[in-house]
Parts: sequence; structure tokens; C-alpha cells
Amino acid sequence: MKLKLTQNRRLILRLLDEDYDENYPPPHSVSTLHYTLENIAQYKWEGYPDLATTPDIRNINRTCNDLLNAGYLVVNRVLTEPIEQGHLHYWEKHYQLATSVERNWISKECSIIHSKLQRAMFGVSLFGGEPFDVGLPKAEVKLLEKKVKIFIQKTHPDRSQGYEEQCKQMMECLGWLKVGIPLPEGKPKKDKSTKSGLLKNEVVSFL
Repeated sequence: MKLKLTQNRRLILRLLDEDYDENYPPPHSVSTLHYTLENIAQYKWEGYPDLATTPDIRNINRTCNDLLNAGYLVVNRVLTEPIEQGHLHYWEKHYQLATSVERNWISKECSIIHSKLQRAMFGVSLFGGEPFDVGLPKAEVKLLEKKVKIFIQKTHPDRSQGYEEQCKQMMECLGWLKVGIPLPEGKPKKDKSTKSGLLKNEVVSFL
């Protein structure tokens, strides 16, 4: 018997099909889905139905299991770091669309690489203070450079459709790599003008 797609089921499928936050693409945990639905209900997200009440954690769990058993979703278990100090790590189920596994993996990897290189390039500044946590070891930079070139191939519009944001991230990373990632304890770069990812007159060569 075909699973009936109720409003809650359609909502879960939609949330797992959209990159509403480019820094946190699917797969998502039940707690993340619940938090997102709370925001939809509170702030009346455009294009989403008005929710009189937010489905609770138990309801979302049941909905995800129904969609999993019907073949709409796949699940993997992820060792998750606790929010509160002193608590142990725990295993958490993360759901994604069965048809979007590779796309989600590419989106997540590009986001991780971009965040890591951006932090290494410019550091982290708290309350306007001096940036810290700058730089990466040469061996790690070399490995990340290989990954950037691989994902440029995977996301470039001439080769794949629908990865424009990921390609933009990788091109920006390429620009930072060309300028030079500082070594640990080095000085952060102040010029963010390499946002396009390419230096003047440079041509990208694919692997």
C-alpha cells in the first residue's frame, strides 16, 4: 500500500530537499528538523503552510520512520558532540532523501572545506579583538588543495547542474590557496578581495 503523504510528511520531505542554510545542508537529525519547524511556525516562512502547532519530537520521529520504511529516506548514525559540557558523545540518526545522497555529500564537503580554509585564512575574531586560530600545516593545505580541485570538477556548471553555490565556494577557496594559507600562528590575511576565487588572468585547469 502506497504511503499517504500527509502535511507533516510533505513538510519533512521538503525540508530535506532544500538548502535553506548553505552551512548546514542535509542530512538532518530529528532535533534539527524540529527546530526548523518551530522557526517556520514562529516566523511564517514564505511559501510554507501556516502551522497552528509544531509537531513534537515523537511525531517527527514517527514521520521520519514512516518515510524511511516507504523508501523516501535513508538514514545514517552520526557520533554527535553534546551541547552541554560534561555530557558524553551520543549516536544520532541523520535523515536525507534517498535520491539526494551524493548531492548532500558534495554540499556538505564543500561547506566543510570552505569553512576550514576561511578560518585558516582570516582567523576568528571575538568582539572585534585580534584574530586567532589562523593557519594550517603545509601538509593539510596540500590535501585541501587537492580536494578543492576535485570538487571544482564535480560542481562546475560545465560539468554538473545545480551546484552553483558549491562551485562558488570552491572557487573562493582556490583564490585563498593561490594567495597562500598562513602557517599556524601566522598573521591573518586582511584582504578578502579574492572572493571570485581566481586571480587576474588566471585559468582554472581541471585534474
